[in-house]
Amino acid sequence: MLSLLGCESPNDVVGALRTVARRNGVAFAAALYLEPEGVGKLRAWEDLWAAQRLAGDESSVEIKPGPSFVASDFSTVDEWRIRRELNVPREAFVRYPTESVGTDYVGWAGWSHLERAHALATLFDVTVKEHGTDRERLVPILAGVMELLPWLKQWHNDPDPTREGERMGDAYAAFVSEKARELGLTLEELRAWRPTKTKSPKPPNEPKRAKKTKFPPAEEPTL
Repeated sequence: MLSLLGCESPNDVVGALRTVARRNGVAFAAALYLEPEGVGKLRAWEDLWAAQRLAGDESSVEIKPGPSFVASDFSTVDEWRIRRELNVPREAFVRYPTESVGTDYVGWAGWSHLERAHALATLFDVTVKEHGTDRERLVPILAGVMELLPWLKQWHNDPDPTREGERMGDAYAAFVSEKARELGLTLEELRAWRPTKTKSPKPPNEPKRAKKTKFPPAEEPTL
């Protein structure tokens, strides 16, 4: 069974789980699963959704559909296979990639927006305890929380009786603002965050051919 998942060892259960998560999961932040052009398309959709929220039930407001996605908009073939042209979430898992947060975590895609925000806030606190204020690790997590804010305010901003009437959408908006300020970022800079692309190593240079030494023509010996 594990060999079908591409695992080298029959006892590599961790490797099998990572393979399943990679093939059936999508990274938690748009900048991690979309290329820059794809992120731009998602921002256009987010503006569309914001306009729909403002319009409410007013059917007279004309709102144009957002742009379609293509395979090159996604960072991996698996994420394109899952999300397709309309970037619809069909994944089974939410991935928290090693290169962004320094460890491997996998979440369930069935979590609500509030549960995802709780998971990211917990991961943020754990990362601070283990690595201090490492911006390379913390900024992606905070960017992930920021992407959830419109949905948190839409679906989870009623007074929560289990939290003394706190409105969780507003609470997480304050969390993002405070942590961004501590990291020396404006909200615009946080929204514009992109992961640093690592350059692939250049192939070794071909050895230079030795130049042929030109000798002056030999002079006839003087007798």
